[in-house]
Amino acid sequence: MSSFAGWKGGPRAALTGFYGLAFLAGLGLVLWLAALVSGMQASQGIRGGFGFLSEPAGFQIPEALFPVGPSDSYLLVILAGLGNTLLVAALAIPLAVALGTAVALLRLFGSRPLAWLATAYVELFRNTPVLLQLFLWYGLLLLLPPIRQAFDPLPGVLISNRGLIVPALAQGGAWLALTAATVLALLLLRKRVTEGQRFWLSALAILPLAALAILPRPELEFGALRGLAVSGGWSLSPELAALTLGLILFHGAYIAEVVRAAILAVPMGQVEAARSLGLANGAIARLVVAPGAGRIALPPLANQFLALIKNSSLAVAIGYPDLVAVINTAINQTGQAIEGSALALGIYLALGLCVAGAVNLYHRRSSYGALTADPTERLGERLARSPVTPATPLARGLSGFSYAVLALAGLWLAKWALWDAVWLGPAQLCADGAGACWAVLAEKRGLILFGTMPGQAHIRAVIGIGLLLAAVSLIAARGLPLAWRAALAVLLALVAPLLVQGQTFGLSPVPVTSWGGVFVTLLLAVFSIGLAIPLALPLAVARRAATPLLRVPATFVIEAIRGVPLVLLLFVTASLLPLILGGLAVEKMWLVLAALVLHGAATLAEVWRGALAAVPPGQAEGAASMGLTRWQGFRLVVWPQALRIALPPTVGTIIGAVKDTSLVLVIGVFDVLGAAKAALADTLWRPYALEVYLAVAAFYFAICFPLSAYAERMRSGSSFNR
Repeated sequence: MSSFAGWKGGPRAALTGFYGLAFLAGLGLVLWLAALVSGMQASQGIRGGFGFLSEPAGFQIPEALFPVGPSDSYLLVILAGLGNTLLVAALAIPLAVALGTAVALLRLFGSRPLAWLATAYVELFRNTPVLLQLFLWYGLLLLLPPIRQAFDPLPGVLISNRGLIVPALAQGGAWLALTAATVLALLLLRKRVTEGQRFWLSALAILPLAALAILPRPELEFGALRGLAVSGGWSLSPELAALTLGLILFHGAYIAEVVRAAILAVPMGQVEAARSLGLANGAIARLVVAPGAGRIALPPLANQFLALIKNSSLAVAIGYPDLVAVINTAINQTGQAIEGSALALGIYLALGLCVAGAVNLYHRRSSYGALTADPTERLGERLARSPVTPATPLARGLSGFSYAVLALAGLWLAKWALWDAVWLGPAQLCADGAGACWAVLAEKRGLILFGTMPGQAHIRAVIGIGLLLAAVSLIAARGLPLAWRAALAVLLALVAPLLVQGQTFGLSPVPVTSWGGVFVTLLLAVFSIGLAIPLALPLAVARRAATPLLRVPATFVIEAIRGVPLVLLLFVTASLLPLILGGLAVEKMWLVLAALVLHGAATLAEVWRGALAAVPPGQAEGAASMGLTRWQGFRLVVWPQALRIALPPTVGTIIGAVKDTSLVLVIGVFDVLGAAKAALADTLWRPYALEVYLAVAAFYFAICFPLSAYAERMRSGSSFNR
């Protein structure tokens, strides 16, 4: 009779053999899928390999850092798309950090009306999809005056429906190179001096300054209107301007929360030590709080930088040629789905490694060590229980002025949205009105709610929406055991699409291609989350396994899926799954659902892996000492504690999954955002895109904000701690 040692669950040889068989089975599956896809490509006359990169692309990029045309190779065109992606990141990241920092400071130390305004900005932009925001800004930019009536708020700055014109630096490339070399030289000089090394070696560092005598003097070129064109300056197209603005505002809201939390987490002992040294408040903020908060905030900030780079791939939805748009065009023209996907995966993973490497380098070189390990009271705890200091007359005056401005803005908004609004009637009535045109929602309500479903199926869709909401409510409700609630919720969720389709219940069939609107958004959200959960836990456990036969494949799957933009994953799934299935026709609805499930599972797996790692090892050892098996100890001891830790970020992941359903629009699935865009295809109602997008934003906000508030209560509430 074989002996069992604690958590081993069986002899080591048998366990190793099982892992080996699992690894071989997984490797065989991957090889079989690769051979299957390769065979399908060969049957369609598609030659595999990366040789297509040297072939002429046959299309051009109208806006790039360097000119490319149809005769240029695919490789050069893809590099131009990569340059556009990096340009967006270079423009958006510093401005998003500046905006987020300012908003965080307003929430912490601003007057009450300004703090309210900052909080409203954060909640509104965090709880609506970024793609919806991009459409909103792009639509508003296109409504600006034409170039001949462009706004000129500053010298050389022109704003019109053609985009943004700003002054450009003549000989900018050479001067940027000189600036970078000079900064590097000064850093090297400082390092040489502080480390006491020979100064004559550091003299080489100032050689770039000699270029000042060679390079031409920098000059600013101002944009000027010449007929119907603009000469001089740097032109940002409406697509680039909308993309950059949208990413700044969206990620600025997340960065504001990161910076605010980092400031509140600074140990109060550091602040009191600085005061004991006689430092003024300004010096304490600059020399103690700012460096400490920066170190705490850097890892989540790095995640936001990566998310911004990946979200720049949404440029494909508004016509800006970024990396994903270019690779998707190349895949469509050549059929090289595997090669194009691998290329995009490698590039985005390389960008992620560069950001992670920069963060790690900063941490190694930072002298502000062991800050988060300080056991003293945090700054946020002190601020929470500090008495409110009396405001100065100047502060009271500024606060009163802020209240007055907010009141006037609120009255104007109420007048536009309610009192002067047109609620019913034709488009001409809206054109003659002075307020919002909500009549467009009444006119297009069927399209927005149900897509192109036939009229007799609308009642089925309403019942289906009710069933999906009931399924979600059952999971959150209390009373019945969780197993019973989960089983009943699964049953209700499965009945919803079957009822709308109709054939199962003997009703007239409604093809999946006609499904759309609110029903599709809720269907994708519920099913993507519900199917991702059972996939995420095995991935999380496998990534923490001691044997590399499980850990390495799980790590690769998680990082490969998380490392690429979701919109690229949607494109790849729509291209590869039909090949894997032998050319079988699959509805786009189920293809995008598969991509959403994979993305949600990888994200949840990483959240739960961190939670499992946070459970003290003594808990597992204690369960083993009580005679529990590995599975019993995990189910009864480890997992409940990990779930408690992971619940707030899990709710945040669910919020992200709900917002991610809006991305299915880019491959032709008719969700509520796609239905809204279809409603605006009517030229009579196109001028009222703002009202339509605001209504869609309210729909997402009504779903995401309660979940966000619930997650915040769990993070800080005593009920969660209990």
